[in-house]
Amino acid sequence: LDKHNFVAEKDVVTLVTVEWRDNPTGASLDCPEATPTCLTATTSGGYATFHVVVNTAGAGMRLRFQASLTNATLNCTGVPGCDAGFTAEVYSAPFGVLHTRPFALVLETQPPNGVSRQVLTTSPRVRFVDRFENR
Repeated sequence: LDKHNFVAEKDVVTLVTVEWRDNPTGASLDCPEATPTCLTATTSGGYATFHVVVNTAGAGMRLRFQASLTNATLNCTGVPGCDAGFTAEVYSAPFGVLHTRPFALVLETQPPNGVSRQVLTTSPRVRFVDRFENR
């Protein structure tokens, strides 16, 4: 965004990087095979898009995005108030990552034998698991 909060649509050269800001799970940011340099993106039309894989499930994760802007990148040589460059950064809101989509139901508590028209003494209990049997 420029100083007026408009998208800098003509910016097609700025490199933006992504890394962990908060990572309570110890997860890593991995790149899909088709995108081997996914932790750095060049802006296109004022936007930088990242395709990353978080390898561990958890909550409370935040990402940090950073770009170093130079006078040449900003194309503002001779413009009053435009300095030699600066570093811009922004943090994501906290987010969580699930293992994978639910895959199966697992019976955790079997129903006991009971008496007709009486509540079972132990309630049956099931839970969803993903394909790796994570809750």
